[in-house]
Amino acid sequence: CLQLAPFGFSPFGATLDELMERQHETYPDLMMPYILVVLCNGIVDSGGGERKGSFGELPKLLPRQICSVHLFLLRSKVKGESKLVNELRAELEGGNYDLTFPNPHVPATLLKMWARELAEPIIPSRYN
Repeated sequence: CLQLAPFGFSPFGATLDELMERQHETYPDLMMPYILVVLCNGIVDSGGGERKGSFGELPKLLPRQICSVHLFLLRSKVKGESKLVNELRAELEGGNYDLTFPNPHVPATLLKMWARELAEPIIPSRYN
């Protein structure tokens, strides 16, 4: 079931198949949802690997092109600024992926929201 943002398709609430199908023309060789790449790069680019605590081990675990989503899903205390998170979510839903994040907590919060709202879980329940 496709989620519709005010301006059309939303990557939040979609299935992975829907995301991959929609991005196929723009990113035919990308083997993961583009929103995942944007948010993971946002964590690294906004200093996620330089901070103590939650993000300290990112440079070893999070190469530029490969994202380990479960790392963020397991961290329950990753929070971003809610007003900014909502504004940036609206940008993503509007198709704007050229975003700058003030700190790694904002894209991490968006990543967790995206993963939680997927129409189908990333890891099927039979593997949990």
